Amino acid sequence: MTNVFASSSLRTITVSFLPTLTSIYLAQHYSNTNAVQSSSPSSSPSSPLPTRDIPSLDTSVYTSLATLITTETFQPLPVVGGHDGILTNKEYILKPFKDKRGEAEANFYLQIYHPSRRFLPPAIFTPNFYGIYYHDRSHTKGDTIENSPSNTTVQIEPIDDQPQRHKISTNSVLLSEYITRYIMLEDLTKYYKKPCIMDIKIGIQTWDEDAKPEKIFTEINKYPIQQKIGFRFTGMRVWDNVLQTYREHGREYGYALNDKTMVNAFTEYLYNGKIIRHDIIPLLIKKLQNIEEYFIQQNEYRFYGSSLLFIYEGEIEQSLLKNTNNPTSQSHQTDIRMIDFAHVWPIRDGPHGRDTGYLLGLRNIIHYLESVNYGAGMMTGISTLQKTKDELNIN
Repeated sequence: MTNVFASSSLRTITVSFLPTLTSIYLAQHYSNTNAVQSSSPSSSPSSPLPTRDIPSLDTSVYTSLATLITTETFQPLPVVGGHDGILTNKEYILKPFKDKRGEAEANFYLQIYHPSRRFLPPAIFTPNFYGIYYHDRSHTKGDTIENSPSNTTVQIEPIDDQPQRHKISTNSVLLSEYITRYIMLEDLTKYYKKPCIMDIKIGIQTWDEDAKPEKIFTEINKYPIQQKIGFRFTGMRVWDNVLQTYREHGREYGYALNDKTMVNAFTEYLYNGKIIRHDIIPLLIKKLQNIEEYFIQQNEYRFYGSSLLFIYEGEIEQSLLKNTNNPTSQSHQTDIRMIDFAHVWPIRDGPHGRDTGYLLGLRNIIHYLESVNYGAGMMTGISTLQKTKDELNIN
C-alpha cells in the first residue's frame, strides 16, 4: 500500500497566532487581465506563449496585526494528495511555499479574499484563508545566524482589517535561507471525529499555459485518461467502522484506474467497512452542482492542476449502520472544497470563455457518484469535452 502521508520525521514547530482573523486586506492585484490570451497552451511555434503576471509578495508594506496572545504547536498533517510539509494545530493549517508557484497561490487567495468578494464564489468554495505567515528558524548572535530551537515563534506577514500600512523591520530577512513562508488556511477536518478524505485533481490540463512541449508531454502521459474524463484520483483516507482503522490509497492506485473502473474508487471511498454510505451521496452531488453552477457562469479564471477535497464523517452510530436510506442534514457531515491554486490563469478569450476542462471533470464526478448510488445500469455515460462546449455554445 502506498504511503501518502507527510513524513513523521518532519519537525513540529510552535507558533503564535491570533485565534480569529476576520477580514483579509487585499495586498496584491493581478494586472493586465484584459490582455488577449490564447485558449490553447499548444500554440504554434511562431505564436508567442501567453504570460501570467505573478506579483512578488512585498514584505515591506503589510498591515500590522494586533498583539499575539497565545501559543500553539503545529504538527505534520496527514494528507492524501502528496502535499508534504503541511502543518496543523487542529484549527488552522500552514501550507509552505518558496517559489513562484507558491507566490501565485498566495496572490490568488489575497485576490479572492478581498473584503468586496470574500463572501462570493470562488472564495466560498475554498478553505477559509487567514493570511501569509513566515517562520523564522534562526536567531542572531553577533553577526552569526544560527539554527533556533524548534519552539521558535512564527513571525507574521501582517494582514489586518485596518487599511493602514506601515513598513516592518523584516523586509530583508525573508530572503534568508532560514525563513519558511506559509499560507494559513482553515483546517477543514476540525469538524470531524474520523474525517474521510479524498483528493481529486480536476480538469483536463495540469500544466501552465506557458509550459514547454516537453512539460506538456510529460503531464499528459502521467494519466492520459484525464484528457477524456476531466479528472484523476490522487488519494483517499477512509475510516473503517468495522476494523476501526483507516484505509489508505495513493497516486499509484489512481493511475491504475480507467474510465470503466473509476467507479470503484468512489465506491471504495464511500464504503465504511460494512455499508456504502448512500446517505451522503446526494449531499456530495449537491455541493458539486453548486460549484458547477459557478463554473457555468464565471469567465474570470481557468484552474490548471487544481483539486477538489472531499470530506465526510466516518464515525457513525451503530444504529445508523443498519439504515442506509436516511440522509441527514448535519451541517458538517460532508464537505467539498476547491484547493491548490498555483496554476490559476486569467481567461482572456472574451466574455464567452469558460473553464470547460474543469466543468467536464465536475460533471463526470457527478456521473460516477450517481452510478454508485443507483447502479452502473443507471449511468447514462460520461460527458465529453465537446458535449460540455456544445452546452455552453462554445466552439
